[in-house]
Amino acid sequence: PSEAGRAVIFLREGGTPDMDPGKVTGYGGRAGGDRARDISSTPPIVVGGTDGSGTRAVVTLLSNLNVLMVKDDSCTFDVHAGEMGGWPPVVQRVLKHTHGADYKVSDVPKGDREIIRENIRKFAEKMKKEARRFSLMHPHKRWGFKAPIAQMLLPFLNEVFPGFSFVHVVRDGRDLPFSKNQSPVDKFYSFMYEGQKSSLQLPKKLKAIRMW
Repeated sequence: PSEAGRAVIFLREGGTPDMDPGKVTGYGGRAGGDRARDISSTPPIVVGGTDGSGTRAVVTLLSNLNVLMVKDDSCTFDVHAGEMGGWPPVVQRVLKHTHGADYKVSDVPKGDREIIRENIRKFAEKMKKEARRFSLMHPHKRWGFKAPIAQMLLPFLNEVFPGFSFVHVVRDGRDLPFSKNQSPVDKFYSFMYEGQKSSLQLPKKLKAIRMW
């Protein structure tokens, strides 16, 4: 959907990195080595994918590779984008026009487009501020953040983080309908399939498959 670099990582049982929080060194920092410097102006690594797809494992892996991963939540490793009222209002504003992730910024009507841009700008400023603060504490070569639903905002993110890398974590779709986490269906399905009566009447498990 954007010009940003993307990678696909397939995860399976027994093949994920160590998720023990005690084995993750802070924000990915390592003692010694290169001198700490401000890396907030460099393109970040953004980790995204359907909720429950294994994005936490990827954050752990990147942290162990000395990537500074900015976090709001020490359990999920997410950033919650509180400065723009959270992710759902912004993503819903996009989906009511695009009904998916394959779009150009110009596909969103000007009024909503400028509101989204302003919100994403506030979010980017916060992320860069945090990246600067933590990168000056320990040496890092890259920084990034995890936001699963960011996969729906790549064209807008590319405006504020030009050249960023998007790591798209893909889980076997057969697992998702049985996941306890069905928040994407609750928050976004009706916007993605607005006007499609037959799709809106599907059981939740089938809705989860369609969103995958």
